[in-house]
Formats: sequence, structure tokens, C-alpha cells
Amino acid sequence: MTKGKKGVNIHFKGRLAQLDRALVSGTRGRGFESRIARHLFRREANNMHFVKKIVIFAIAGTALFFLLNYHFIFVGRSVKLLKKSSLTLNYTIFSVKGKSKEAILSIDALREDGIGDLLVEIGFMSESEKERLEAKFDKED
Repeated sequence: MTKGKKGVNIHFKGRLAQLDRALVSGTRGRGFESRIARHLFRREANNMHFVKKIVIFAIAGTALFFLLNYHFIFVGRSVKLLKKSSLTLNYTIFSVKGKSKEAILSIDALREDGIGDLLVEIGFMSESEKERLEAKFDKED
């Protein structure tokens, strides 16, 4: 506080809000809202937008990881999941429709991941057929 010629001058340090807004009769406005409040509201809205992006990326990443980890084997009207031995998109979606047992087991990636056991489980081939065909293709490799 300092004394001047015409009175006392008061110096404030810090932020001030404008408090002298008044509504004209019959009108409506947004009322008093400090700049700080508007700034914080915008920042919060931006944070929510950022959180939504993160959630979307997390869901997409999880879906991609699931596709990289499993073979989706279509058998008739059902779908069987077969765990992959490595992360890859090779043979992610595979249908046994119209394929011979030999053609299916000739695919190294599927054979190594255990499609023979899956085909035995669903009754598509017998255990002896599976062992014979796996032995045949293992010799060729």
C-alpha cells in the first residue's frame, strides 16, 4: 500500500475475477464464470477426449493381439479356436470345408499348432489317420 497525492493506492498480487457482470432485465447469459473455471473445464474436456482415444487404442490392441494368438478354424457352422505357437497372421482364419485331411495336415503352421488333435476331437478323422499323416509330413520336412 502506498500513499499518493489523491489518496491511497492498494496493490494486489494474484488473479482477479471480474465480479461486476449483471443481467439486463429479462435476459439470460452464462452468468459469472471466471477465466480459470473455463480453462479448467476445457482442460477436463480435453482429458476426457484423450481418455476415449486411449480406450479405443487399448481395445484395438487387444483385438489385434487376440488375432495374432489364435487360429479361427471354421468347421461347418461352428468356429474352433486353436492357439498359435507364435504371433503371426498366417492362417488366422481357416475353413476345413472342401479340404481333404491330407491337405489340411500338409500346412506346417497348422500341423505344428495341433490341428490334427482338433480334427480328431470333432470327429473329422481318427487318431490313427492323424498319426499316419503327421508322420508322413514330418518325414518330408
